[in-house]
Amino acid sequence: MAVNRNSVIKEAQKFAGKGQFDKAITEWRKLVKDTPNDANIFNTIGDLCLKKNAKAEAVDAYKRAADILAEDGFASKAIALYKKVLNIDMSRIDVHLALGDSGVSPGPEVWFVGDTDVDMLCARASGCTGILLNLEAPSAEMAAARPAHHVADCAGFARLLTTVCLSA
Repeated sequence: MAVNRNSVIKEAQKFAGKGQFDKAITEWRKLVKDTPNDANIFNTIGDLCLKKNAKAEAVDAYKRAADILAEDGFASKAIALYKKVLNIDMSRIDVHLALGDSGVSPGPEVWFVGDTDVDMLCARASGCTGILLNLEAPSAEMAAARPAHHVADCAGFARLLTTVCLSA
């Protein structure tokens, strides 16, 4: 059964206003069941966790919000949340990898090889050439982030690499 979103938010805000952050978080989590891919819910949960000094929980919530935003194609918003995570916990290597601080400037000459639609969104958002390495073809939902090349396995990737290098 769906929850009444407005009632839950009102109750959560009431608890937060009284400094009852655990109760407020519990209310917000009720909404996750109906809308598990709402980045705003996880961002709010992260904010509440920080207010009660539960940094690990805040990081998890912010990271989930950032991942959702990245999956939905909102790279700049995702990056802002990844940076928020790093401000709380610099040791989160997964976030460092997501942000990528390689010193290589992104552009079409840089191949962004990944195995998911999210990787292809990141490739597109960064201006790199997306190479999908996956047995399955790109999903229809990700038409906006079509990879430049799709290979099913490492042997296919090696053939692509050889072809591109020989033609250069």
